[in-house]
Amino acid sequence: MLTTKQNLNLGFNFLQVSTVYRTLLEKEMNKFDLHYSQISVLYLLWQNNGLSQIEIAKQLQLSQPTINKMIKSLTKNEFVFCS
Repeated sequence: MLTTKQNLNLGFNFLQVSTVYRTLLEKEMNKFDLHYSQISVLYLLWQNNGLSQIEIAKQLQLSQPTINKMIKSLTKNEFVFCS
């Protein structure tokens, strides 16, 4: 069983690693004009091709205007195609 101090250290270390990972990931994604939040939309569409923006918003628990903006950007950069 971990002590409170060990739990805090473990949590802090995890936070540091995840911050570094996200920073490096965002740096690579910027090369393709992608943003971190768009990855969840792309992954969801990869798993469930043909979802509507309403369905995406519900599954990701984001507002429809937010999803609409993401989809417009992804469409502009030819990551997704809307029919």
